[in-house]
Amino acid sequence: VLATTLLQNVPGELLEIQVPSGSKWAGKSLREVRLPRRAVVAALARGEESGIATGDTVLQANDQLIVFAPLGASARLESVFRK
Repeated sequence: VLATTLLQNVPGELLEIQVPSGSKWAGKSLREVRLPRRAVVAALARGEESGIATGDTVLQANDQLIVFAPLGASARLESVFRK
């Protein structure tokens, strides 16, 4: 997890997560990633490009993900992408 932001009056947080080099999720679709319940990948940045992420988005090493997640989910998200 690169950054975390709490949102005022919203029961959750925005997280910026990088897909590490050598991640088992590189080359897999976002649909295959086992995210914590109610966590949603909202956007993806890859190099100079960014856009809305969908279940069909195929992850690559060093992708930056913007994830909306329930409070306290950051440790679980970090462990998912660390593998």
